[in-house]
Amino acid sequence: MLSARQQVSAFLLDIDRYQKQLADFTLDLFVAFPFGEEATLVHQILIDSRNGLRVTLYHSIRIPDPDYAYEPGEFDFTATLAFSESGCDIETLIGASLECAVGAAAPGAYTIHRTRDSRLELDEALNTLGRRVDEMCEIRDAPERIGFVRRS
Repeated sequence: MLSARQQVSAFLLDIDRYQKQLADFTLDLFVAFPFGEEATLVHQILIDSRNGLRVTLYHSIRIPDPDYAYEPGEFDFTATLAFSESGCDIETLIGASLECAVGAAAPGAYTIHRTRDSRLELDEALNTLGRRVDEMCEIRDAPERIGFVRRS
């Protein structure tokens, strides 16, 4: 049986590996599609402990609207692992929230991909999270699904 220190170390290594995988995936999309000259790429790990512990791998392509500088459009790729008394819950999401028309996409909210898994043991949750991240990274046409056209 692993010590608590070994379990935490293994957990952090898994999270780091999934974070890097999503970072590579979103960078590939960022290069492959014309999101605009002012678009930026954001990679973060968000940790929230207000209502139990939540760890979110957050990747976003931010698409600013020059006429509306406060809220850029976002193309988000997230994987969240939430801990509760009933076990671990996982949610993966590819979505877009566009404040203005971009490419052929109209303003609005879009969900391209979403999965949820609930009440998993930690080992099972980490394995499932890895599979879900793999699934997300297979959706290479996500920008095309909302009207972006791949660079030639």
